[in-house]
Amino acid sequence: MFIARPAGAKGIGLFATQLIPAGTRLLAEKPLFTVASESEAYAASRRLGSHDRKTFLGLVGGDARERSKRLWVEAGWHTVKEVVRDVVNVIGKRNGAITWPRAPSYLNARSIFLSNNFALSTSPSMRAIFPNISRLNHACVPNTEANWNANLDHFTVHTLSPVPEGEELTLSYLESHGAVTADRQEALRGFMFECGCAACAMGTPAARRGELSRADLQIKVREFAQSDGSKGELSIMQSMLRMYEQEGIRGRELATMYIATAKMAHSTGALEDARALAKRGLQLEETCCGSDSPFFANSLADVERLQLGDLDGGTASVFDTTDLPQVAAAA
Repeated sequence: MFIARPAGAKGIGLFATQLIPAGTRLLAEKPLFTVASESEAYAASRRLGSHDRKTFLGLVGGDARERSKRLWVEAGWHTVKEVVRDVVNVIGKRNGAITWPRAPSYLNARSIFLSNNFALSTSPSMRAIFPNISRLNHACVPNTEANWNANLDHFTVHTLSPVPEGEELTLSYLESHGAVTADRQEALRGFMFECGCAACAMGTPAARRGELSRADLQIKVREFAQSDGSKGELSIMQSMLRMYEQEGIRGRELATMYIATAKMAHSTGALEDARALAKRGLQLEETCCGSDSPFFANSLADVERLQLGDLDGGTASVFDTTDLPQVAAAA
C-alpha cells in the first residue's frame, strides 16, 4: 500500500504504491518509547533492543549541526549521567549498554526525537516515538491523520482523502489547522524544520488564497469568542466550516466543529441543518479514526442525543463520502 523512500530535504517519507481510498487505516502501532522531554530521549533510546534502536536511529532528525554552547553542556551532563548508570549496572552484574555514552550521540538522539515525536492524547505531557508513524512527514494540509485508539491500545493512522499512487503520505504535526503561515512556522520551530508544503508556498495562487482564508478565519474566531447570541454563533461557525472545506482541511478538529455546530442548529430549531451538519461530522470522525474508535463512539452518542432521526434513510449511506460537497454546501 505504501513504501518508505527518500523525500528530498525531508529525509525519508512514506509514499502510496496504489490508489488509497479515504478512511483507510494505514498503520496501528505502539510507541518505541515515551518520555516527558527531549532531554530523556537519549537514555530511552539506549534502553531499546538492538532492532528498535536501529529503527530509532534510522529516523531523520533536524539540523545535526546545531551545536550551541548550552546544548554541549546539556549533552555533557546527560552523557555523564548515562556513564554513571552504566557503571552501576555493570557493578551490579546487570545488563550494561553496548557502547559508552557520547555527547554527539546525545545530540543526535535529541535531534531525531524533536523532529519525530508525537503527543499522546492519553497523557498530554508525554511524547512518543513510533517505528513507522514517525516516518510520516508534516504538511499543513495533510492527507492522513494519527489518533490514539484506546480500544486497540494503539496509535492509528487513516487517510483523510483519496491518495493517488506515488503521492507522499503526510500528516500535520500541529494541533490546529487554521493558523496563518507565520504562526504555523513558529509552532513548527520545535520540530527543527521549516515547512515548505503547498499551503506554505506563498509563490502560488492557491497558497495565497489559503492565507487570505485563514486570516479571515482568525477574524471569525474572534467574532465567535465575542458573540452572545446562538444564531450569530451559528452563522460564524458555518462560515468557519466552509473555509475548512474549501481549503481541503479534514480530520477530528473539523469533525468536532461539525458536531458542535449541529448542536447549535438543533437548539435554534434548524433541524435540517442539524442533520446535514451531524452527518458530515460523523463521516469525518469515522474517516479519520475508524468505527472502532472511542472518539467515533462518543460523537455518535452526541448525535443520537439530539434525536434527529435517520440522518439519510439508512446507516450505510450516512457514511457515504460521495456527497460531501453537497453536504458542505447545505451547511
